[in-house]
Amino acid sequence: MDVAIWLRSLGLSRYEAAFSDNSIDANVLPDLTDGDLLQLGVNLGDRKRLLKAIASLGSTEPAKPAAVATQSLSKSPAERRPITVMFCDLVDSTSLAAKLDAEDWRDLVGSYLDEASAAVTRLGGHVHSKHGDGLMALFGYPIAQENDAERAVRAALAVQRALDELNARNAGKNVPQLVARIGLESGQVVVDATSAVFGEAPNALRGSSPSPNRGQSSSPRESSARSQACSSRKTVARMGSKVCRLQSRSIALCARAAAADGVVGA
Repeated sequence: MDVAIWLRSLGLSRYEAAFSDNSIDANVLPDLTDGDLLQLGVNLGDRKRLLKAIASLGSTEPAKPAAVATQSLSKSPAERRPITVMFCDLVDSTSLAAKLDAEDWRDLVGSYLDEASAAVTRLGGHVHSKHGDGLMALFGYPIAQENDAERAVRAALAVQRALDELNARNAGKNVPQLVARIGLESGQVVVDATSAVFGEAPNALRGSSPSPNRGQSSSPRESSARSQACSSRKTVARMGSKVCRLQSRSIALCARAAAADGVVGA
């Protein structure tokens, strides 16, 4: 299949150059994710159209016998490696969603997830999954680097800054101010052929998303105050210290990340 012709048939010929420059052919096409398309510069609406079109391409392929599929999965290689996991979601998302039309809430959450995803990929992380208003990212998979934990801290800071900018753009539009909580955990995990991650690090974050105000509504002023608190020096120091302890590395690692992002002291 000619990808350029396929893009034209979808009315998305403007992305031909991006696909060609990144060697996206018919073999690679089924493996593209929302994060991949974001890196190619595809906007949110067009990403939805492309993912739907890619899914329809896969549905035309003959299904494999169940026995063969099961055997293939049982023999899939798994890889053990150290990674840093980042999980972020929105505070009081249930009460915020109840205040907005469903479509407006979807657009607002989509904008936040786009900003968070861009921050992660810009710092070398991999957006592993998105569920509702939550995002899980991996640093150290599929490509490992020596400073994975440090880059995860930088990404967390970048997400908070991006959220502040999004709130500033939405000020005066009768849109609630968003506040994100971000957790980081480092440790050994096993990643299988389907990119599923098994280990204590992701489990610890999935099972803990503390918020003293969960389920309670808040005024824009209170939300703004919490947003500032989430970006404060103390929050950065606590978050960074946890990563460093888990890595058994010097507090200087987090200090370098904080200093590079304009955060000084605790």
